[in-house]
Amino acid sequence: MSALPSKTGRPPKSNRHPDEVKSEILTAAVTEFAQHGLGATSTEAIAHRAGVTKAMIHYYFKTKEGLYRAVLEYLFSDLTQQSQEEELLQIPPEQAVQRLIQNVLENAAKSPQIHAILTLEAIQNQGKYYKEIEVGTLAYRTLSLILERGVQTGAFRPLHPQHTAINIMGSCLFYFVGQGNLQHLFPDWSMDDPDTKEKHIQEAIAFIMAGIIQIRN
Repeated sequence: MSALPSKTGRPPKSNRHPDEVKSEILTAAVTEFAQHGLGATSTEAIAHRAGVTKAMIHYYFKTKEGLYRAVLEYLFSDLTQQSQEEELLQIPPEQAVQRLIQNVLENAAKSPQIHAILTLEAIQNQGKYYKEIEVGTLAYRTLSLILERGVQTGAFRPLHPQHTAINIMGSCLFYFVGQGNLQHLFPDWSMDDPDTKEKHIQEAIAFIMAGIIQIRN
């Protein structure tokens, strides 16, 4: 049985730097949560995969739920920094949409397990933790505001900002969400190949912009 954290509050002994230990725990937790979701994942499995004790997990993250929240924040951290509402609302809406889509897709390509985690989060927890951390909803909120501004300025056709934001995200991310199935439809593709992912990003941007731009006679 793994030892519990000491009453002194000091971390369990390890030859590794604390930041390295936390990073390895997060990496292991991403894999476990992507496979099983929060409810069916055990701290024992995460500790085994990370090569640490359960005591280390409890010391750094307190509870399994605390670790789960940290995983969600970790996966969304880059996208949050790149999708600051104030900055994107200062540039023309066409440029803002393209930049936000680029950020979303690049983040998705870099962290493909996020889609499995979010799918299980919706099924198992009805989005409870997704809502709590807020960072996951930032891209949707920002995109909705950009679309609304684009309609007001005449840059975009008349559209419903929230519904359109959901449709845009869906068309962007299905490549990554459905990759396990899509690889059988296009067996000659290497869907993990960087060039293939970049082609998807550019095609998605072109497809989305063609659907929202106001056509002028």
